[in-house]
Amino acid sequence: MLNFDKDTEINYSLNKSPHLSITDFLAHSCKHIRDSGRSKGDGEYWIDPEKNGNPLKVYCDMTNAGGT
Repeated sequence: MLNFDKDTEINYSLNKSPHLSITDFLAHSCKHIRDSGRSKGDGEYWIDPEKNGNPLKVYCDMTNAGGT
């Protein structure tokens, strides 16, 4: 299961805009998640660093490393 801060908003957007996919909402880095305000602190997140639709589950240190 993807760890999004705004699951409801994403599902609503996907239902309203069928041309969008879940990859449109994936961040490309931990820093991107932190800077966008979607961080829930240190933990596991799904990111798509290559923007190719093959997301990776990674651990993000949002506290000490500034989103790395």
